[in-house]
Amino acid sequence: MLLINNIRFNSVKEQTGMTFFRSFPELYNANHQSVITSDRPPQAMPPLTERLRSFFQWRPIADSQPPDINNIN
Repeated sequence: MLLINNIRFNSVKEQTGMTFFRSFPELYNANHQSVITSDRPPQAMPPLTERLRSFFQWRPIADSQPPDINNIN
């Protein structure tokens, strides 16, 4: 499993972003999992290249928020 924490800071440089872009299909084809975290969705990450942003938007995205402790049953 490949786990990348806060992709926004890790992919600022073009070369780093392209390395990610090339690595994910290889991991997928080898039946490996990849998990990428960020504090914002791909469309709100200006440092990402358009190609990398599109690649991330194509994948499933889960938004996790802190629980609302006022609405616990």
